[in-house]
Amino acid sequence: MCVLCADLNTALHWSDVSTQQGCLRSRIQKLKVANLILKFYGLKLSVWGNQFILEDQKGRKELVRDLGDLCYKAQNLSNRPLDILDPDLLAFLDCG
Repeated sequence: MCVLCADLNTALHWSDVSTQQGCLRSRIQKLKVANLILKFYGLKLSVWGNQFILEDQKGRKELVRDLGDLCYKAQNLSNRPLDILDPDLLAFLDCG
């Protein structure tokens, strides 16, 4: 899908309902939390219009429509399996 068509995609993910109601703060908070977890996997998420760009340390990028799309795209860019219950990830998050 080209970038313009992807930006016109109006599908609404359940996690973005508060964003649609004018709560930009909620979207920024989701981005911060997602980046805390993604940092462990060498990934970074940034806002691009009403969607996101996911990038790895090699510069590879994926367009992410919403948080529901994030896990699939992150797994494609990560060099290890994503597991939110991974003891190393939990220790990494505790160190903050």
